Amino acid sequence: MVLTETLPETAPPPLGLPDTWAVDDGLRVRAVNALVRLENAVGSDAAGANALLAVLQKALALGDARLDDLRDRDVCPVCGTAGHEWMRRASEDADRLRTATRELRNATAAAATALRDLGRSFPTALPESLRRALTQVTDPATELRIGQWDRLVRLATDFATMVPSVASLTEALDESADLVGWYAKVRDDLLARRDDVIAAQATVRAHIGSWMDVRSQERPALTRLAVAERLDRKVDRWIRTAREDIFAPIGKEVMELWSVLNPDADLKLTGIALTGGKKMRRNVALDLVDGDVALPAGKNSSAVLSTGQRNALSLATYLPRATQPESPFGFLILDDPIHAFDTWRVRYLARHLMTLAERFQVVVFTHDDRLSRELRGLGAMPTHIRMDRHGDGRPQVRVRHVASPGIQRLDEIQRILGAEKAASIGTPAAVTAMTLAICRQAVDTEVVALIEMLGRQVGSPEATVVADLRKARKTLDQLALLNTYARRAGLRAIDVNGFTPTVHALNGAAHGRAPEGDPQLWIRQIRKIIKAVQQIGS
Repeated sequence: MVLTETLPETAPPPLGLPDTWAVDDGLRVRAVNALVRLENAVGSDAAGANALLAVLQKALALGDARLDDLRDRDVCPVCGTAGHEWMRRASEDADRLRTATRELRNATAAAATALRDLGRSFPTALPESLRRALTQVTDPATELRIGQWDRLVRLATDFATMVPSVASLTEALDESADLVGWYAKVRDDLLARRDDVIAAQATVRAHIGSWMDVRSQERPALTRLAVAERLDRKVDRWIRTAREDIFAPIGKEVMELWSVLNPDADLKLTGIALTGGKKMRRNVALDLVDGDVALPAGKNSSAVLSTGQRNALSLATYLPRATQPESPFGFLILDDPIHAFDTWRVRYLARHLMTLAERFQVVVFTHDDRLSRELRGLGAMPTHIRMDRHGDGRPQVRVRHVASPGIQRLDEIQRILGAEKAASIGTPAAVTAMTLAICRQAVDTEVVALIEMLGRQVGSPEATVVADLRKARKTLDQLALLNTYARRAGLRAIDVNGFTPTVHALNGAAHGRAPEGDPQLWIRQIRKIIKAVQQIGS
């Protein structure tokens, strides 16, 4: 405190003093010469010469029959006088006017450049802090100097938009040189005066005393702050440890799920951890190894994965976190989870979703029917809802429960036939052929889907099911194959013989031999076949 006794009570405010400027003699001479050149060019024939030059050039241009005749006879097109060599005189005047107008343009450009370069020979706008400081100066001429400063700033601004006379420019430059001589002395005096005040160190004493008082007053709070910081570090370590303990089983599930969804590749998931901050950790960092080579961590680490692998990795990291026992939600919503999946990935995901369905309502949006077939092959009966748009102008979404792909096709052909009553879509033979073709697709689709599901139920390899279906090309062969798989699964077979005539009609239509008859009758017969097929699956 002894060191602060000699310090003054207040410190002067800082001054925003602009730098001094200089009136460059070289720039002055260049600007004066440019203005003189411009005055000479303006005083020449160049002023207003553009219109006359255009007339002369038009009179001298070739291609006008009347002017060509006047030139040949040397007759002036203006006064009609002959024998005065008006062509030569017009050419000379045009050349003279072109030279004059070119000189005027060059002189104007040179004057604009010279005036722009003169900008640094004038003062910048007077800052408010300096204006207030100058009002405190006792010199009576200070007010006049402030007015002179403002006037020179306006003149320098006007020079950028209009060309001054040589006299007004010279007068302005002389005033600027006079003003900077006065301002340099005033500036030095202001800086010296402030240095004297700062040397007294008044503010330092006041600040040091204030700092010491605040330190004494806030010492208890600083002590409490130090305790709070130590407690915060302990809580942070506890939160980090607790989160890691909670996430450990989730990470184990993620790695197990990934190993099942990606068993045939060299890409392995070796580690998983939470990232993204100390208090709020929302991101998951994955350690991936391709063979023996660790992939670089970061946003681009998944660039080496195929689309199917990336989707599998997303599911592997999402499902364990979304299905924790503590989750307040009783449902899962998945959007096209089997995109780019191989068949065996779809099959495993179907098994996993059946397990999850014991605790959650699982909703899947997809355009791929493989997941539905896999679930039915595992004995599940998921609710299948199909949505499509219909109508013109403002289409609406139509929602339908789809219990059977074959019945769905029959419903579609029935809607077509219903519209055919209002406007014919073809000849009776063509309508019958189309109806039978779609009916055959309906039967084949229903039978093949059930064969694939029964094959999964009895544990037949997929290659075996595919080979059996490849051999059974005809509808009767497919129905026989269905009975074979039904017997393996311990289910009751259907009586194929009762449907033989209808099936023969379907085959004949496929080869251009559509029998006659009511299309609605064929549809009713096909519905009976499909319902008989569905009884096996149920």
